[in-house]
Amino acid sequence: MLKYLSNAFVILFITINQLLIAQVEQLKNSGAFDQACQKGIGPWYFAATYANYDGAVQYDIIDLKSKKISLIDRDGIICFCEGESKFSGLVTANNVTLYGNGTVERVIVSPSIDNYFNLVFLKDDDLVLFDQYYPFILKDDELSISNGKENLKLSIKNITFTNSLTRNESENWLLKYTDRLEKITEQLVTNLNCISTTLRYNLESDNENERAVCFDDDQTFDPELSKSSIQGNRPSTTLALENVIFKEIDNDNLLEFYSEEGIATLDNVQLIQNKTSVGMLIDEISNLKLSNVKADRNINTNFVFTKNQNVSLSDVTIENSKHLSALLMFGNFNQSLSKIKVYQNELYGLFVFSDKTEGPTLAGEGKLAINDFEVSDSQIFSIWFVNQKLKAENISFNDNKWYAPFMFMSSEQNPFKFSGLEFENNRPGVEVDFLIAGEPLGVSFFTIGISGFGSFNNFTFRNSKINLPIIITSSKTIFDGSLFEENTINGMNETFNPFIIQVGNIEYINTQFLKNNFQWRTHSRNNQGQEIIIFPRFIFYEGNEPALSAIRDRQGYESLYRLLENHNISMTNVMMNHSDNVASIFTINANELRGMSLPRGAENLPSFFQQGAENGDFNIYKLQEVDRIECGFEERYNCER
Repeated sequence: MLKYLSNAFVILFITINQLLIAQVEQLKNSGAFDQACQKGIGPWYFAATYANYDGAVQYDIIDLKSKKISLIDRDGIICFCEGESKFSGLVTANNVTLYGNGTVERVIVSPSIDNYFNLVFLKDDDLVLFDQYYPFILKDDELSISNGKENLKLSIKNITFTNSLTRNESENWLLKYTDRLEKITEQLVTNLNCISTTLRYNLESDNENERAVCFDDDQTFDPELSKSSIQGNRPSTTLALENVIFKEIDNDNLLEFYSEEGIATLDNVQLIQNKTSVGMLIDEISNLKLSNVKADRNINTNFVFTKNQNVSLSDVTIENSKHLSALLMFGNFNQSLSKIKVYQNELYGLFVFSDKTEGPTLAGEGKLAINDFEVSDSQIFSIWFVNQKLKAENISFNDNKWYAPFMFMSSEQNPFKFSGLEFENNRPGVEVDFLIAGEPLGVSFFTIGISGFGSFNNFTFRNSKINLPIIITSSKTIFDGSLFEENTINGMNETFNPFIIQVGNIEYINTQFLKNNFQWRTHSRNNQGQEIIIFPRFIFYEGNEPALSAIRDRQGYESLYRLLENHNISMTNVMMNHSDNVASIFTINANELRGMSLPRGAENLPSFFQQGAENGDFNIYKLQEVDRIECGFEERYNCER
């Protein structure tokens, strides 16, 4: 059960489920479903009569087989028989169950006639639009349809939904399409490419430059109904899917659900070989729980959850997907991810953002708990957390290629904690023959970018290849029990090649740096510069800060790490095993933001570094086994044992 759900919600949900199950079990045990299925494929609508006199029949049994659009205006149960039936329904009642009478794989439901949807349940203004497109005339009068009470209880159980029609062959009653995911993806690609370009330029240039603006403020994405197999936005709706399969559907979305104070639970749900433009959208509800969900061989089938209060995903598997299959979580508050497994995907992304998807903000940050999250043997678009109060345990990325890096940025008022974060055999190299937002992907790169305040316990970074240094921007970050081993670090430029660039205070405890390999873009001996494990205080131009820092800082907000005297290193029980030409710590002795520039294209650079160390421009420290050492700035940057 969701960690963050209130007791009231739990009691409510159990009570509702018990009522729905009781109705289904009563009809199932009486043989009513079997008798109906023997008469025909249906589906069969067991509609409540609401009669209140002795001898009244409890249900009217209606065959919906020939209906273009079925109006479900009375509480009841819709029974689907084994075989392939057709159904497109509009729910205006308050308590409805869709039930498959048989094995789920053999209870197959397609939209009726040439419709694209199986089920819709709409708030009043959208219901008016629907009624104009599909006019309903009631038996007793000519009044238009209307909803019952707002509190809809909708349960779907034991059904496989499919659709052999393409999107172009299906009708769209709203007469509009959503480009929501395309807008989001386009903006994310723009942000990532801007960060990549800015980082590369700042790291390779000695010129002062204005910091690029990689984020736009105040851009939002409002919910819009689109072509979805199941879609609804009635307020205060409880939507429950259990033992449901979405298979071979060509649609905008499989499920689209918006509901003020709504509740959604998806248990034992499979997404198989679907082709969608988005996938599954759930927005602005109170409580969302997904458990035992498997997505297999889908094309561009994403999970998009926006502005929900409580979100829980557990036992979710995403595998063998084509194009982009991502988990996008924007503006949610209490969030929990546990037992998530992603493998063998063509392109996968995880994005967890604060309320604003494109602008820096410190307000309204979401809470995120992660436990057992694994991504392996996949191409990764990016893993990106922005403004989250994060506690994460047992996260692993193994045998992946990356388009853009792993990035975590949060305000320093909310400490983060990673335990058991592992990267093994990761590298850049996502193929560029994809089109995202109509544009080809740019040059791929892989590294780790951390901005915030927190700790890493049992962090592992092994046998991976990075083409930008690991960048840490923090007033205080602790690595405890961590391992950096046998990684390949490509040359940042011809002058220096650091493994870690840190801006701020970093502490290393019980940590090892072992047998890391440094490579250069050029092979000229005369142009080979300094190889460095840790490079503190590298960014010392005011306008030359990492692009990552701009993500979390408001305009005019000055972080403590921007003061150069705060750029400290603390080491306790640290081991560094590298060749003699590798500097353990390379420090610049600038005492203000306008400091010394390192030359470009100089000959005999190793001797230059030695001379620079002698005249006090910078220091080079070679360490192997460190019991305890402190490094900091007092007129110059020194490391003292």
